[in-house]
Amino acid sequence: MGWRTADLILLSSRPAVTPMLHIKDGAVYANSRDVAKYFEKRHDNVLRDIDELLQHSSDLSGVYFSTNSKPHPLIKGRMDRTFEMTRDGFSLLAMGFTGPKALRFKIAYIEAYSFGQRLSPLRRS
Repeated sequence: MGWRTADLILLSSRPAVTPMLHIKDGAVYANSRDVAKYFEKRHDNVLRDIDELLQHSSDLSGVYFSTNSKPHPLIKGRMDRTFEMTRDGFSLLAMGFTGPKALRFKIAYIEAYSFGQRLSPLRRS
């Protein structure tokens, strides 16, 4: 069984369903500011959502989310906080979002999972 043309067209014709990603130390990460921008949310609300996830499970810190703080460029004495998140951290966060882009992300996630399941017999051969 090979790749189905319909599956390849579906994957290649989809609009981007994730924010800007970057590579650090060989791993792929998303930044909380990019996530906020992509989902058209205020960054402070994204920080709040991540903080809530970390409150419920401190095991997520350092594994899925790592915090960065640097001096605010305009306000003396204020720190500017962001999070770097792994793919799994991003997925966990985004699954709690609502709105059109969040829905597109969730549908694409489900479709990619289903696509992977259809490919799994190929890995066994």
